[in-house]
Amino acid sequence: MADDEILDEGEEEELNFVAIFVAAAIVLALIGGVVWYFFIREVPEEEKNQVPQWEAPEDLGKEYISDLLPEMIINPAGSKGRHFIIVKIDVGVNDRDIIVEEVLSKKWRIPEIRNIIIDVFSTYTTYELKTPKYKQEVREVIVEKFNELAGWTSDMAALSEDGEVSLPPIKEVYFSKYIIQ
Repeated sequence: MADDEILDEGEEEELNFVAIFVAAAIVLALIGGVVWYFFIREVPEEEKNQVPQWEAPEDLGKEYISDLLPEMIINPAGSKGRHFIIVKIDVGVNDRDIIVEEVLSKKWRIPEIRNIIIDVFSTYTTYELKTPKYKQEVREVIVEKFNELAGWTSDMAALSEDGEVSLPPIKEVYFSKYIIQ
């Protein structure tokens, strides 16, 4: 063995006290800085009273949610009466007057709307209705059929004479209850 690798039994390795002292000073300085910043310093008035300003997006329109439709029990396609879905649908409309004109003043529309919902859900199997993809597809089909029922077509989405886009009467369909058994 080489002479520099052999240590005497009484000889111990020397600790580098300077490096330990510097490391301890840095750690104490960091801890002291954090304590000062969060607990001791005085916060300027501008920082205390600063509230972030939020502005609504321009395309955010007013939406009225209608819950006129009752809870429905529907047999999905291919279930042979062994499976059913319980669904409660709320409808988001762009114009509240549409609900008054097309549904409340014409009570015969509610069974027609329920029939549309039953027809749409009856075309999908239980397995399909459990997947988010088909659940979204059902929403889109129902919105399209409701807009057709209200007399609105996708051709009407063109710009009007005053430069505004004509919005469909039904904006969205929300499932407030969706249980598959």
